[in-house]
Amino acid sequence: MDFDSKYIEISQKIASGQTIASLTEIRSSVSHLISICVPPEDIIEGILYHLLLLLPTKNLNLIALAASDIMARLDSSSKAIFHIEAFVAKSMSIIAGKI
Repeated sequence: MDFDSKYIEISQKIASGQTIASLTEIRSSVSHLISICVPPEDIIEGILYHLLLLLPTKNLNLIALAASDIMARLDSSSKAIFHIEAFVAKSMSIIAGKI
C-alpha cells in the first residue's frame, strides 16, 4: 500500500472540509493505518507534510506547533488514535479560523 497517497487523501479532507463527518472518515483512515502497523509518528509527519503543501502560509506555524505538541504526547501514551485525531481536529479548527 502506498502510504503517501493515504496521507494526501487525509490532508485534502482536512483542508477541504472541517466537519464532523470528515473527522469520522479521517479517523477510520488513520485507524486502518495503525492497524497495519504504520508508526503513529509517521502518520502525523505524513499528514503534516501534505498539509503544509496545501495550506496558505498564515496557518502553517500553528499547525506545525500542534503537530509537535501531539508528537510529544505520543511518547507518554499508548492510545495513538486519540492523539492523531486530536491533531486532525485542531488542524481543522485552525483552518476554519476558530483558533
